[in-house]
Amino acid sequence: MKAQDHSFNKMMQNIPPLAVIFKEGEMSRVMYVIMAGEVEIRKKTGKNSYKTLTVLKKGDFFGEMAIIENKPRTATAVAKVQTKLIMLDTDAFYNMVNKSSDFASKMIKTLSSRLRKADQLIEYLLGSNDEKQVIMGLAVYVKSHPETDMGSGEFRIDLREFLRWSSQNLGYPDQVLQEAIKRLIIRKVVSVQNTSGKISEIFVAQNLLSRL
Repeated sequence: MKAQDHSFNKMMQNIPPLAVIFKEGEMSRVMYVIMAGEVEIRKKTGKNSYKTLTVLKKGDFFGEMAIIENKPRTATAVAKVQTKLIMLDTDAFYNMVNKSSDFASKMIKTLSSRLRKADQLIEYLLGSNDEKQVIMGLAVYVKSHPETDMGSGEFRIDLREFLRWSSQNLGYPDQVLQEAIKRLIIRKVVSVQNTSGKISEIFVAQNLLSRL
């Protein structure tokens, strides 16, 4: 892909340093290819905090899952420096896949690598058998409770309802499940908004449960 190619000039964007390209939770049907500069991918960890997942450079692409899955953005993208991007909508994306073997090959390799890393992360995160049962239980629970989907990349789960469901479907005592959930919170696999008092709700990333 050549930057000077006229067919891509109209899709070129110049992004100033620290500008937000898209936000976590937004709906969009476009992806981006970096022609110059750097893009930081961030994940929310709290109301006013985030974690940097990766920094992408020239030749990398991002945002493709919005096209493939048609779901909200799972992270925020920010230009670290002056950055030049090519924006591809759904038609342009599939046109590139069909016409450019290099682009298609890189897409397949990148997606494969990301899935492999996600699998490794899940294997690491699951921890003990009790914790594994909780995560597996959460994955099943949210599928039958669509109201838990916040539309922002997370599921919000009422702890009391989940414990009631778990007692009937997992056969684990409440105390065992609660202790496992506390360990998952400490390890930041599961998050909570209020850590000072009694926990009534837990939050789990969609991209974790969707891999189970």
